[in-house]
Amino acid sequence: MPGQSIEDAQAKAEERIEQLVANGSDWSLGQALHTNEDAYARGHNFKEYHGLSDVGIVHEVGDWFPTAAEIYEAIKTDVQILKSRKKECKK
Repeated sequence: MPGQSIEDAQAKAEERIEQLVANGSDWSLGQALHTNEDAYARGHNFKEYHGLSDVGIVHEVGDWFPTAAEIYEAIKTDVQILKSRKKECKK
């Protein structure tokens, strides 16, 4: 959202992930994982957003060609999300 602080964007993403996992559907889980993975992609990575004019080739390259470190961190936190989903399913 234009004008949104990085901290607010991070908090909203975490809240969205929690809500999606709690929903319980496979679609929601996929959306939660995607939201998490965007946090590690250079095209997103909680940069200040100024509207659609910010989306361009640099954004696309960052999304399509992540570094090994970005992939590692995204997978590591995806596993945490999957574990929380597993706990939700046991309730």
